[in-house]
Amino acid sequence: MSQLFQIVCAMIILVATLSAPVYLFVSKPRPSERLRYRLTILLVLAGLASVMALMFGIESEVTAKLPVEFRVVGPWAGFIAALFMVLYFWDYQVDPPTKLEDSKDILNQVAQAIVATEETDEWINYETWKAQLNGFEEINGREEEHCLRNLLHTAYAPNHQVTVRNTRIVTAFVYLKGSVVKFQRIQGDASMLPASIRFRSNSSYGTRGLKSAILIGGFSGTGAAQALSVVPRALSHLDPTGQVVDGYAQLNSTPVDCLIVTLYPEYPVHEDYVLVDVGRFSQDKRADVLFAVVSIEKDFDPPPRVWHMRRALVSIKEQIPLRFRGIESFPASSWKQTQADLKPWMKLLDDYLARPDALKDVNEVLAETRSAIDATLQAGSAGGAPLTFAAAINKFSDKNVSAIEFCAKGFRDTALIPFTWKQG
Repeated sequence: MSQLFQIVCAMIILVATLSAPVYLFVSKPRPSERLRYRLTILLVLAGLASVMALMFGIESEVTAKLPVEFRVVGPWAGFIAALFMVLYFWDYQVDPPTKLEDSKDILNQVAQAIVATEETDEWINYETWKAQLNGFEEINGREEEHCLRNLLHTAYAPNHQVTVRNTRIVTAFVYLKGSVVKFQRIQGDASMLPASIRFRSNSSYGTRGLKSAILIGGFSGTGAAQALSVVPRALSHLDPTGQVVDGYAQLNSTPVDCLIVTLYPEYPVHEDYVLVDVGRFSQDKRADVLFAVVSIEKDFDPPPRVWHMRRALVSIKEQIPLRFRGIESFPASSWKQTQADLKPWMKLLDDYLARPDALKDVNEVLAETRSAIDATLQAGSAGGAPLTFAAAINKFSDKNVSAIEFCAKGFRDTALIPFTWKQG
């Protein structure tokens, strides 16, 4: 047998011996399972055929009796026959495609596992949360549909236009005599200019006639001496200039400091709920939150609980895709910190009302809000001068008010407080 033939067979054996484990265990990225299987069979059989060719090529008593053609062609004919038989009878079996019904079952199992993990972390579903609101007639009854619509909108409505970061949200809901006022101060840094922030508000139970305005603060001084001092721009929900699109206001400078004032013309009789949606004001989807609820005419009963609300990680059939978790830290029974944070803006509200260039629609919102506060705090004192915002914020603490205050740093999603009043 020629030396060249021996060298070729030896090379085939070496390649087959080394390539099989390489294709099986080492190659990355690996080819498909079927391709890897077929290459391995091919190389192993080629190696065996080469061994047979070398054996047939050796002169011996047995091989000498065989025709030369058989000694040369036989090993490779056997290789082709063996390859055909192996691949025909024992080819790599691909798993049958997963049926749609099986896929649904697998996805359902995964979803159930995620829900179980959420429950381990003390997140509860909507039905369980609602069951814990014992004594809530509206949320559990005739107003549930509107309440649920608000909660779902808060959790799922996108706020892609918001471009404020490092956000701090200070909110006070003040329940007056026959109406409700919300003061909401938003502070932060604009990630781009002009920045956008949403100020249009929603009512708890679909009350019509609520009015909102946003006042955008300006600063004097620099560095540590920089202070909120002026209102260069203000808008209302009825702004006639077309600057308000979907309730968003544009901010043309940074840092951002603005105040949202909303007047709700109806006072819920038995219960209410208030919430602060972090994603509505923060591009980071997290913010430092200071949140107060103040009731002047009635006392809370029982003391309200603060809930953390977010969208569900997975949606289960016939379940509302919301999750709730009670916040264990008890809220303070006063609102002094919130008062202190809102005070710098109260004087600016009075100054804006006195400006001859103030927008008519904004002035109407502020004037009606001040009248509602004055009608509550000065009830029974006929002939007195109307209260200013600056005086009213201090006088709230002089009244016999029922208040709670919640504070959290780096809060995500939504803070929700449902509550009822003491009846009779």
